[in-house]
Amino acid sequence: MNIDEFGSYLRSLREKKGLTLSKIAQLSGVSHPYLSQIENGKVKGVPSPEILKKLAEPLGVSHAELMVEAGHFTFADYLAEEDEEGYDKELHDAYSRKLIDNDRRLMEREITKILIHREDLTYNGHALTSDDRRRILDMLAVLFPERNK
Repeated sequence: MNIDEFGSYLRSLREKKGLTLSKIAQLSGVSHPYLSQIENGKVKGVPSPEILKKLAEPLGVSHAELMVEAGHFTFADYLAEEDEEGYDKELHDAYSRKLIDNDRRLMEREITKILIHREDLTYNGHALTSDDRRRILDMLAVLFPERNK
């Protein structure tokens, strides 16, 4: 996630809590101007883990979630974590949720992927077979010929 996206993410968390930048600054000990710069994408990179730790509680999320969203905890870290002595279950779980959410969002948006990969689809209580799913895709191609690749 780049700084613009991360800033928007922090702003949305703050707004969901109904807090102003001044209030978050007061609660976290992070300066108002710096918080404003983060939210507006005016800083060079995402905040440090230490800053994220200060922001977590006032924003109502875990430090691990902020670490994952900021990119401080990567897929390579996720894969290696369980083998390390300093395994952090909270970080691992936060990244697992992010992976699942990303996959779910992609699947929800692309009907072709849903029809091809989901085997638990039904229509009027009847399970759709692979032939049924193929026929639906064929009908969509007829209905939307301009969208076929």
